[in-house]
Amino acid sequence: MKLWGGRFTKDTNELVDRFNASITFDQRFWREDIEGSIAHVAMLAKQEIITEEEKTVITDALNQIKTEIADGTLVISDDNEDIHSFEDLKGKTTANSLASTYMELAESYGATVQGIDTLEETIQLLTAGRIDATLNADVSFYDYLNVHPDADFKLVAQTAEASHVAIPVLKSEDTAYLDALNTAIEELRADGTLKTLSEKYFGQDISSEN
Repeated sequence: MKLWGGRFTKDTNELVDRFNASITFDQRFWREDIEGSIAHVAMLAKQEIITEEEKTVITDALNQIKTEIADGTLVISDDNEDIHSFEDLKGKTTANSLASTYMELAESYGATVQGIDTLEETIQLLTAGRIDATLNADVSFYDYLNVHPDADFKLVAQTAEASHVAIPVLKSEDTAYLDALNTAIEELRADGTLKTLSEKYFGQDISSEN
């Protein structure tokens, strides 16, 4: 449910949804978004709104996110026997959002990238044999497979870095809420709840890097 659609009596037109959607731009400009955040943090420190120590902590965390977000998973159709690793992408065709980190990753291995907007469209091109492979976050593919268990594609390779999911919280000197949240997450991990939820919604356990 959209918060701004409460007074509407009919479903929003698909064209309106696509026009208002920002995820494709978010995917493409993640690096610029992070760099802008780092610059903003530097300004806050210069104006003494935050301390230099806080600036360092936040900047280090943002730089860490930059290294983690570049993670990718390589996917091919079930009947493809030519691609087994990222190195095999040389001379092949992939489909990804233009200017996305996955497009850059594919091109770095010598692939020709066809621009596309959605994962659904990408999978259709892949299973129709119009592209050789595609790259995206592993959780995106797991989520798709959970909804479409008979989808005709397979995951063949992943980058070395693990994907991470973060929960942003309002910054405060009082860390009681954050401490309680971290404790709750660890308890859910310890008693197997995170594993159960992962398997339910993604088809496998993504709650651990192991």
